[in-house]
Amino acid sequence: MQPKDSPRIVLREISPNRLIVKLAGDALRFMCRRRDQDVKDTLERIQVDCDGDGGVGAAMQIWIDAYTFHLTGLTTLPPAGFEIGGVLAIGDGAEDDPGVRWAIDLITARIGMDSAAWRDTLARAPDDPEIFGGWVVTLLQVISDSLQRVPAGISRPIPPGRDA
Repeated sequence: MQPKDSPRIVLREISPNRLIVKLAGDALRFMCRRRDQDVKDTLERIQVDCDGDGGVGAAMQIWIDAYTFHLTGLTTLPPAGFEIGGVLAIGDGAEDDPGVRWAIDLITARIGMDSAAWRDTLARAPDDPEIFGGWVVTLLQVISDSLQRVPAGISRPIPPGRDA
């Protein structure tokens, strides 16, 4: 039996699609363990077995939501408009990389439950499937690194209009 706050339990609560939840969780665990070939294989399965880009989009939401739960210690997502006064584990100057900047913007949009920002950020994604795939891996890497380096429960949601 897994503990109540295990990643598998949290991920299952995000989406009722068991295959995408399993594969997204597998990809995140493989990235945390630096099993690059397993990450690649799992992302390909998401693309093929989970409705193409729809599966990739769901996986990205699952990864970001898992990180939100890690940061806040909450078991549900904060309401729209909330900000998370937390951090991401990225190297100095890394945010100048377009893929990293996109990942940060996507994480920020999802955490804030800002569907317009989410759509706008997705629209900025490159059309080239190889470059887009690289950006998806970058998102997964930023989340993986942050899960491993940022202490759990370090942040609490900040209501709109209030300072951290």
